[in-house]
Amino acid sequence: MSTTNTIADGFVRPTEAGEQYWAMGSLVTIIVPAGATGGRFAVIEHIVPPTGGPPPHTHTGIEYLHVLDGTFDSWMGDLGRAVPSPVGTTIFVPPGLPHTTRNVGTQPGRLLSVYAPGGDEEFFRVIGTPVA
Repeated sequence: MSTTNTIADGFVRPTEAGEQYWAMGSLVTIIVPAGATGGRFAVIEHIVPPTGGPPPHTHTGIEYLHVLDGTFDSWMGDLGRAVPSPVGTTIFVPPGLPHTTRNVGTQPGRLLSVYAPGGDEEFFRVIGTPVA
């Protein structure tokens, strides 16, 4: 294993090495961009303020979310029923399924997202404001 960003050798990439953006009221850190994995996947951390979360949306690939801190509600499919999603919850979203999450707590919450294949992180680069 190395500290480089090549998937063939493996790599170690600390969170602080990621690109950060303010997007939709959340702090988004692209921890592992698709370019570091040959496009196979991307890993992103989202720090979401109370009442924050994205509008309903879909992806062409899969999205895996894991609640690291805070309390979220999740919606999938017809978006008619909120599913409580506290710390430790895993949320798996197949391609094309409408979904969203909302921080229903009183403190910022943290989500870890894995997108496969990678590339969805480009959305945050386009709509976000880079953090110096």
